[in-house]
Amino acid sequence: MNLFCFLNIFVMELLPVKEGHLVNKSSRRPHRVRWIALILLASLALAAIALFATMTGSSLSRVFAAPDQARSTVMTAYRQDAIRLLHHLGENGPCKASDAAKATGVEKARNIMADDHYGWFERVERGIYGVTPKGIDAIALYSEANQG
Repeated sequence: MNLFCFLNIFVMELLPVKEGHLVNKSSRRPHRVRWIALILLASLALAAIALFATMTGSSLSRVFAAPDQARSTVMTAYRQDAIRLLHHLGENGPCKASDAAKATGVEKARNIMADDHYGWFERVERGIYGVTPKGIDAIALYSEANQG
């Protein structure tokens, strides 16, 4: 239900209606009162949303963004570490998790590669990890993002 429908229902409940008209019969256009009230409530709701966005330090475009758009710009530290490991393995080939941790500075390299939340890493042997085809695609994707 969108905001307009919600406010329309709210105004219908707020203002008394008798036989399809407002009780106030002195007005020539009784439906105008309902629309004015609806517009005022919508303005109040938008002002409250703008105030919320200002108080939280967010922009209105982020407040009204679809969930996938709002999250598309977030880069977590975990993902950054996984990308560092991915680039290292892409350049040097499969290697031990401890060597990758030393080369990239990622302390939890073994956990990141073993858990493999993004599907980028594969276990070649015990303690040795490589890159999956999905990981190769991610290397190309994040290399373009870093250059552009």
